[in-house]
Amino acid sequence: MLGEPFFFIQLSDPQLGVMVAAGRIEPELGIGPEVALFESAIAEANRLKPDFVMVTGDLSHNNMDPVEVAEIKRVADGLDSGIPIYWAPGNRDTSNDAGVAVLDLIEKYRDEFGPDYHSFTHKSVTFVVLSSAVIFNPSQVPDEWESQLQFVESELAASVERGDDRRIVFTHHPLFTDNADEEDYGGNLPLERRRPLMDLFRKHDVSAVFGGHLHKNNYASDGEMLMIATSAVGMQAGDDVSGYRVVKVLGDRVEHEYYAFDSGPDRVEL
Repeated sequence: MLGEPFFFIQLSDPQLGVMVAAGRIEPELGIGPEVALFESAIAEANRLKPDFVMVTGDLSHNNMDPVEVAEIKRVADGLDSGIPIYWAPGNRDTSNDAGVAVLDLIEKYRDEFGPDYHSFTHKSVTFVVLSSAVIFNPSQVPDEWESQLQFVESELAASVERGDDRRIVFTHHPLFTDNADEEDYGGNLPLERRRPLMDLFRKHDVSAVFGGHLHKNNYASDGEMLMIATSAVGMQAGDDVSGYRVVKVLGDRVEHEYYAFDSGPDRVEL
């Protein structure tokens, strides 16, 4: 019997500090405008009361800058205590400026936010959280990639063995943005490591993968598996506006919709 329907909110890329770095705002404004946007995201979660909130990376722009990290955690502490919040790291959190995952940043992230890859189960659904910066470029931390791949395989297999209703994956980088065999271009995960992950996702019937990184919405699929990139809480790279995604996990399907902060639903109907 399929489990009880529920919904969660996905947030991505608050990325405190990127607006100044990109020249979008004056330096004297600092991270203030981005903090305000993340506060809007937490306020929407408190209003809608999802089962949980998932933040898919790029929390701080400047490589775990302590002021940026402290502000992310301060704002997140405003989330209603009955709503769990889960974190996934982005490239700005656990990679150097060249996009190479490095152990000292991974360890800083773990100290502040917990494991960089992990899983949890909610209402008979398994959620697997990837550390995608390691997958993107593990050249300095090859053991981290190998351990993570083994973990993903083990968690998905255990979910199937338990008879969980479905499996959903969270990642910062989308695996692909058009099709699973597309060429590497920097916005996706490299084919060399994308292929073994996709093999596992297909084998274990993953329903959906929700990521970010692009700072714009992107919708793709592999058969019935959704591959969704959610636009940023913070700075935009396309025509979208700052907002969040509501994901409904229903008995026979997964539904999702992106909302700007000023146009969210009055309530979520299941």
